[in-house]
Amino acid sequence: MKKWFVDDVFVRDGRLYDRGYYIVVDGDSARIEWREPIAGGDTHVFPLSECSHENGTPIMIEDGELLGELVKVSAERIDIREDFPVRDEAYAVMRGADGRFAFAWGPKYPYADTVPAQDVKDGTSGIEWHDTESAARAAMEDAVAAWNA
Repeated sequence: MKKWFVDDVFVRDGRLYDRGYYIVVDGDSARIEWREPIAGGDTHVFPLSECSHENGTPIMIEDGELLGELVKVSAERIDIREDFPVRDEAYAVMRGADGRFAFAWGPKYPYADTVPAQDVKDGTSGIEWHDTESAARAAMEDAVAAWNA
């Protein structure tokens, strides 16, 4: 799943919604999440295909990357293997503020205090989220074993 915050208004069924919504891509589906701008406001979910920009242009998945900011979460390192597999890189198991666990690798994410709230697997630095600490540790152990093979 990937999630971007877009600081703009959008239109659905002729109604203009207040500024600030999320584009969420989960597998083959995409949606808009919008929260009413009042304390305790409800969150509404709409299919991406039903939403457009104020000028009438349909909102596309690509708009998340072009207009939005990838949602991040604070995280603490539970376990880190520094200078692995090479100097100035690391493998780490992290606990996100949202209660999930991650295996992070490379020169960037294992050392960061805030990380993307979704999987990022783009080469030298990446993060992979899991529901349990043991699953995140297993992912790290598999990567270590693969590197050492």
